[in-house]
Amino acid sequence: MIRLAIDFGASETKIYLEGNGIVLVEPTCAAVSAGTRDVRAVGTAARRLNVGASDLVSFLRPSRRAASSTLRWRRRCSALF
Repeated sequence: MIRLAIDFGASETKIYLEGNGIVLVEPTCAAVSAGTRDVRAVGTAARRLNVGASDLVSFLRPSRRAASSTLRWRRRCSALF
């Protein structure tokens, strides 16, 4: 059985894998489509999109929002990390 833990911190998301330690550290942020709210990218990839952000993509740091929206975001993005 694989045992891992995900820590969605305010500034960084960390993934810990038992036996290996921390295997991923990424910024806790997402780029979403403005119209559909579909997640386009997370972490470093989202930060890169933010540099050339357009009106079609929004940049989110969900830990600064309400707990319910943060929970929805975590569920949507956890598979992308």
